[in-house]
Amino acid sequence: MNQAIGQKIKEIFEKVEQHAVPANKSFRVSAYWHIGRLMVGEERKAQLEEAVVPELVEELSGMLASVTQGKHLKKRLWMMRAFYLAYPEWEKVEVELSWAHYQLLSKIETQNKKIEDRLLNAFNRIRETYKNGLAVVTIERNSCGGCFAKIPPQRQLEIRQRKRIIQCEHCGRVLVDLESELI
Repeated sequence: MNQAIGQKIKEIFEKVEQHAVPANKSFRVSAYWHIGRLMVGEERKAQLEEAVVPELVEELSGMLASVTQGKHLKKRLWMMRAFYLAYPEWEKVEVELSWAHYQLLSKIETQNKKIEDRLLNAFNRIRETYKNGLAVVTIERNSCGGCFAKIPPQRQLEIRQRKRIIQCEHCGRVLVDLESELI
């Protein structure tokens, strides 16, 4: 790794450790985005393969151990890299959100990759259709929790068995039964 890049990242970390307070969450978000940008830029400049990236993170964590709290440093570096890859344009980053929010969003993105595209698209389409954004609703009093249409007993049994995803015939929301979880 280029020592100049490592030094820049180290300087950013020093500023974060000195100046970042909970009230100034945009400073931390900005700093971590820039660290991610430097990491990805170094990878691209050196034309590193994905298999070599862990070595870069390992090297950086060794350089930064004296500057930052050593807790979960490698994980934080991976998160910064993922943050930049998810938001390569600074203008699209919402500085009102804290670093913790972006960590959660990153985890959601990771989980979304594990879900089939057709199911994820259907879920997002349903969420956008309704004002309250509920795409998954419970059965309440033998009715859909979204549109309140009656759910036949046979359909309720299928929902309790959880063998497949079942949608309300009227509103299209995904139906779940929480009563069987409580027992």
